[in-house]
Amino acid sequence: MQVFCIETLSFIFRVASKKSYSKITFLMKGSTVTEQVIAKAEGALSLFLKQNKNGQVDSVVPIQWCISRETGEMLQAESAEEPFLLIAISNGGKEMDRRLVPLTDEMCYLNFHRPGENVIHATIVWMKGESDGSPKKVFNKRFDDGEFMTQILTDENPRESKLRQRRNEIWDEQRMLDSDSEEAAALRSEEDQIDAELADLYGAETSFFGIRNDFNAVSQLGEEIQLGVVVPEDMFAKNPPRWMQWLGNFYNWEKAAVDQCHLRKRALITLSTLPFVLTAKLLFYIVAGGIMQLGNLVMLGLALLCTARDINYEPFRHPISCRPTDIWDGVKNSYWFDKKVVKQEILNEGKENERTVEVVEYEERSPLFFIISPPLIAFLSIIGAVLYYFFDSMMFIYAGVGAAFVMAALFLVGSLFSPLFSPIKSYFDNRADERRRKQREASEKRAELLRHDLELLACDGRTRDVNVSSLPKSRRTVGLRFQETKAKVCRPFAR
Repeated sequence: MQVFCIETLSFIFRVASKKSYSKITFLMKGSTVTEQVIAKAEGALSLFLKQNKNGQVDSVVPIQWCISRETGEMLQAESAEEPFLLIAISNGGKEMDRRLVPLTDEMCYLNFHRPGENVIHATIVWMKGESDGSPKKVFNKRFDDGEFMTQILTDENPRESKLRQRRNEIWDEQRMLDSDSEEAAALRSEEDQIDAELADLYGAETSFFGIRNDFNAVSQLGEEIQLGVVVPEDMFAKNPPRWMQWLGNFYNWEKAAVDQCHLRKRALITLSTLPFVLTAKLLFYIVAGGIMQLGNLVMLGLALLCTARDINYEPFRHPISCRPTDIWDGVKNSYWFDKKVVKQEILNEGKENERTVEVVEYEERSPLFFIISPPLIAFLSIIGAVLYYFFDSMMFIYAGVGAAFVMAALFLVGSLFSPLFSPIKSYFDNRADERRRKQREASEKRAELLRHDLELLACDGRTRDVNVSSLPKSRRTVGLRFQETKAKVCRPFAR
């Protein structure tokens, strides 16, 4: 790998509707740089991105964050029980990846998937009070083709989008109020003010590519942080050998491997499961082939019972690829119902070229053949056997009368002895009150833990060394240690 140094390091902060933007540009030279560089974008949410010592941004990097004390107080006031950091990475105006990390984790690792200039978009999200579930279900849900259902990034006017969202909320609130009430009048006044601001902003605000402001079920921080970095092409993994590609793609996975570890994992899966898969396939062909042959025999028996002509015997030669019903594909008529007639026809191809040919036709036999046909006789025999064993139909009447009697008895007992059930009702009411009390205590405990975690996340102005060892001991999780180790041995593939 070439040795690089920093020619220029520039931080550009741009605020648009409380959105911050920081861009880092590195020029490659031949000398050596020994100092470490930490890129940052600061605001209500601050990001810190670690650069390697030669000034290059790697394809897998750790990123750390902190929040202002005002942001922590706002999250507590909003009762955000489970806030997440929403991260989206874009390249050339297209979303390349997204991450949703618990805000209290304080650190995670990001994978870039394309060389060149990449922009990291980040904000804080949490579920609205009336919404159930988690932001993960909102932002990670996909269509059948693998695309995300919820679009995150958009090219919009942030102030205008925020005003439109507030106007939609006002319309929802107005539906729940009396039109003559003071609250409705105040909402109409606010709506008029928003319409006036929208009219002033029309065509005047600069478009901004970033995270949307109009999610329905998710609340978000009013400020978005953007951090732009440049990832050299040399930081990505090279194409693996052909044998590794064969092992990694043997099972025809829907998506390509994202990094070297992912490809190795698939190769190990192939090596460890291939003998069992081949054995299972062999057993499948033996068992399934035997079952299909039995089906073929049943269909052949029916065809012979119906005295069918031109039976297709191909399913017996290829029991897996053919269906038993394919035996009937070539059947056009029956020996029993249709009579074969051979006629002589003269083909007139000129006075000197007349010739006689045989033409085979099939004529229907007398309807009496249907009455004494083997299929009809077999069908009537089966019906007779069923009627012989299940002739006593009165049992259905007895069952219906018995069910009606049991339902009437239960209703009568419940009506006469309802006072006896009051202790049972009281017991279940007490159990419900106990559950609500425990839920309330659990909610208060979660709020206290969140308050403590948000205090630890507060930005204190200290110089940060973005690595796992710099985190508090409670944050040094096994998952982060694993990601740290993985970043050293696995590089992502460029796409």
